[in-house]
Amino acid sequence: MLALARPGYNKSRQCRTVNDIDTQTLVLTKLIEMNKWGKKEIVIGRSYGSPIAAMATAQHPEWQTIL
Repeated sequence: MLALARPGYNKSRQCRTVNDIDTQTLVLTKLIEMNKWGKKEIVIGRSYGSPIAAMATAQHPEWQTIL
């Protein structure tokens, strides 16, 4: 499981806050691509994370999404 806090929020305050969905989707996508665990990706989004999860899985149809 990979749990991502949106950049600049919660425990990731050491980086600048990123509000746009495109950039946050790019961050999520890069993190998932860096992890080569060999299992099917399931992306779960809640609140503002839902459109980010939806965009990421739209760009990568091999991933599953739960909103």
